[in-house]
Amino acid sequence: MSPENFARMRGLQAAYTSSNSRVLDIPDVARQLEGKLKRVQFDTLPEFSESLDNICNLLDTTRREFLERAMMDAIGRAEAAFMAAYKDATGEDFGALEA
Repeated sequence: MSPENFARMRGLQAAYTSSNSRVLDIPDVARQLEGKLKRVQFDTLPEFSESLDNICNLLDTTRREFLERAMMDAIGRAEAAFMAAYKDATGEDFGALEA
């Protein structure tokens, strides 16, 4: 591994370690949020489940953390695409007329 790739890997590890993402799996936080959490789940093909397990093992993360991050990324992208399309079509920001 080149020194640049090694340094990048270590930087990403440090960023992950210092992020608040670890809070998601702490039992005390889950207890504090009890009654406020909502379940999101679905049935899927075994191949998808195996692929999910494989990538989680590769990344040394839980299914929950991986899926939460993937969903937040997808939600952010979908929202940005919607807002951009709305603004392109109307020339206004979404919700600007309601103010």
